[in-house]
Amino acid sequence: MTMMDQNQSKNLTDLGVEITELAKDRIINLTKDSAAVGLRIGIQGGGCSGFEYVCSLTRKTVKDDTVFFKDSNYQVIMDAKSMFFLAGLVIDYNDGLTGAGFTFGNPNATGTCGCGTSFSV
Repeated sequence: MTMMDQNQSKNLTDLGVEITELAKDRIINLTKDSAAVGLRIGIQGGGCSGFEYVCSLTRKTVKDDTVFFKDSNYQVIMDAKSMFFLAGLVIDYNDGLTGAGFTFGNPNATGTCGCGTSFSV
């Protein structure tokens, strides 16, 4: 049994999660020439408002991960705890000169900090 078989595999839309074309293209670009299997999206306690988004390339998945496939070129990986807070999330990518990086539109957030990197529910 492969690691992919062990993990739950879903479509992004199963949880109302959306990913823009710009974000998809960036994930494909980041992972195509690396050992990464995908982009891990999640949350952790911290920041001004209580939770912070975390985003990193990952080389493996673990037992409680959900792997989202949009197509065969990329995957987004999310842990079970984060899924509760990120249902309905819109993942985008800003490629401007200042503040380039992934951005998150979270309908579950009841407040955000001034810089937009943390949120409360």
